[in-house]
Amino acid sequence: MTVRNCRNCGGAEWYTKEVAVDHLRPLGFIWWSPKFEIRICGSCGLIEWFVPERMLDRMKERFSRLTAR
Repeated sequence: MTVRNCRNCGGAEWYTKEVAVDHLRPLGFIWWSPKFEIRICGSCGLIEWFVPERMLDRMKERFSRLTAR
């Protein structure tokens, strides 16, 4: 995944970690242990959440696609 400058402050210092979010199981995440990559901007503290790339295909099978208008 490409890392860009922070959309909030323009900073380039990022910290990242993959975390499990077990309280999402009731929302239909029974088919996998929900893990997300979080990134935190070291300048302003903005937090971004991403589905790990290895999980994208499984996510696409389980969720409805939205199209832009």
